[in-house]
Amino acid sequence: MVAYSTNGDPWVAVSGGIDSMVLAKLCMSLPSVINKTLPKPDFHAFIVDHKARVGSHEEAHLVASRLNKMGLQSTIIPLEWPMGVKAAELASFETQARRLRYRALGQACRDHRIQLMLLAHHDDDIAESMLQNILRLQNHPASWNLRAMHGKASNIPECWGMYGVCESGEEQIETIRETGIHKDHSSKADGRTNAKEQDSVQCEGGGVKIYRPLLLFSKAKIRVTGQRYGLQWVEDETNSDVTKTTRNAIRYLLGAQRLPKAISKNSLLALHDHSEKRIEDIAKRGQELFHRAKVLVWDIRSSRLVIRLPRQRVVDKMGSMSFLKGLFEMVSPQQRVPVSSLARALHYMFLQESKPQDEGHGDEGFKFAIGGVLAERMEIPQGGLPIGYEYSDLDPLFTWNLTRAPFRRTESENVNIPFTQRGTLLLHSDTEASLSGTEQQGKKALWSAWKLWDGRFWIRMCNHTGQDLEVRAFSTEDWSPLARQLSHDEKKALRGELAAAAPGSVQYTLPVIAHFGTLADGLNWEDVILRHNQRPLRAEYRSSSHGEMLGTSKPQVSNTLASQSATVALLPDDPSG
Repeated sequence: MVAYSTNGDPWVAVSGGIDSMVLAKLCMSLPSVINKTLPKPDFHAFIVDHKARVGSHEEAHLVASRLNKMGLQSTIIPLEWPMGVKAAELASFETQARRLRYRALGQACRDHRIQLMLLAHHDDDIAESMLQNILRLQNHPASWNLRAMHGKASNIPECWGMYGVCESGEEQIETIRETGIHKDHSSKADGRTNAKEQDSVQCEGGGVKIYRPLLLFSKAKIRVTGQRYGLQWVEDETNSDVTKTTRNAIRYLLGAQRLPKAISKNSLLALHDHSEKRIEDIAKRGQELFHRAKVLVWDIRSSRLVIRLPRQRVVDKMGSMSFLKGLFEMVSPQQRVPVSSLARALHYMFLQESKPQDEGHGDEGFKFAIGGVLAERMEIPQGGLPIGYEYSDLDPLFTWNLTRAPFRRTESENVNIPFTQRGTLLLHSDTEASLSGTEQQGKKALWSAWKLWDGRFWIRMCNHTGQDLEVRAFSTEDWSPLARQLSHDEKKALRGELAAAAPGSVQYTLPVIAHFGTLADGLNWEDVILRHNQRPLRAEYRSSSHGEMLGTSKPQVSNTLASQSATVALLPDDPSG
């Protein structure tokens, strides 16, 4: 806990049970000065009222009063269930309550500008999770959710798409990189086909982290600690109903020690430790493969990756799967690309050296799509081998081009941006933090909420056009109004920008701003402000061999397209300045 107290003041999630009450007491029992130089954090507690049973509201306030006696201030967060839903009667109550709880906690952390939250999970929770994984027949350790149950800070779960909560909220800078690729396989729009670095663009990072400081302790030890402190806690009677949830049944069987030794608590904890070490080893081998690869293009404006793979005398299947998972997640619109879905990629990209005859793509190689990513194999032309490389180091025949797969008809996502009244001052997020609550309430209404489009772009606007706008994918039909609206030089510049950032069909995976209706004078860019950022990359690969770097974020497209009914126009970078 001390190690993470430097990341701002952590808040504590308290249910009122023995585990979280002990954690709260331990937090408040820390000395006023830690390690002689580090001041004691200013702790605060979150209490979630699940509103799933009678008396939950009164119980939440009882817990708050007990925390107050410790000197710990608290905030009660009531969960909001859909209208007409009786939460306690849901067959999937456990799953839905977990999602709602984490999202409510994430939003509360964001609203209070909290970056770190402490949870009171212990080693009994680890054993229960391991047995639950086994019962689900997810026998491949890479598919088990072990990362959440370890003694390190991790991203808060269940908060995908929440700006400032899930891997977002902090502006970062990333560089477009293009190097060592033959001209036939690179952008020719601006003549910088061999440039080491190109434009720098904004990325998103940060978000809320969670930390579990009690994982080394058992439930029994925590209970004894609570008794010694003379703590009072509440018991949720629904947790003892073994027929209500699978977790309850597992908790009962483990607690009663009625399971075979092979799946006893000690065996499950040993299995967890072994599996975690194995996963870490596999990830390390994947990183080593990445460092032996050659990144030829990483254009973060469109999430386009061109890479030459390392050759392996004997293919390390698990390390290669970890490596490919990192590559595909750089481009994918999905939060995660499951390891189980990458078997085909492993076969095509590592195990099968010759080009299949039945793919029907001729000399251009072949294509396949996984996790919203289109992977295309391209033959390396003569003279395409980077200086300083030997054919024995890298694939001597092929490069791989990974891009966002074309949208399917049912996949395209439209984000609505309602119009707002014109104000006297437009604010960026970095200036909002310095305003008082009243000022923020008056000014922030000018901005739309941050929206995650296609899992890749964070977008918000000040829309004073008088009509609702939407963000959607660029399409072939947009070229006709563009041709009428733009001058010859503007069209040439636009095509050049697209050829550089999103060649070919990749351009149709970029967002445009559109509205339906008529504006005689077109859009006024002083009234339509776009700040578009992409979510960061989860992969752990940070640098490749020979000094070439691979960005670790999915940042903004430098020039997004905007369209209005019969008019489509190029939107400049952040016209608000």
